[in-house]
Amino acid sequence: MTTLPAQPVAAVADRPARAAPPPADPAPRLSVIVPAHQEGDLLVDPLRRVLTGLPPGGELLVVLKHAPDPDTYAAAARVATTDPAARIVHADAGRGPQLAAGAAAATGDHLLFLHADTRPPANYADHVADTLAD
Repeated sequence: MTTLPAQPVAAVADRPARAAPPPADPAPRLSVIVPAHQEGDLLVDPLRRVLTGLPPGGELLVVLKHAPDPDTYAAAARVATTDPAARIVHADAGRGPQLAAGAAAATGDHLLFLHADTRPPANYADHVADTLAD
């Protein structure tokens, strides 16, 4: 049997710090884009439902034409001023320009476009995540 020379044992304080594990990838952020035109107060409930199911880090963008009708603007502003995840984006008139402006303003990793009268289920973000995972 061979005996190895004894090695001094370093004190715990003398050891280099163990590298921290890399941070977990943050969950993908979802941007929900809702173009709206002449919706008035009918816009409030669908937008609140979107916000209720929005995952952390997500955002809701309500896209209005540059000179929106006052009732639709008031409804969108009522929602946007009560939740920091919601904001109003202005665009040229027409669905295409509204969708493009919403996409350009979005900060999320994934975009979900909804009609202004869509009332998604409370767990809609789970359905989106499941679809993206497939």
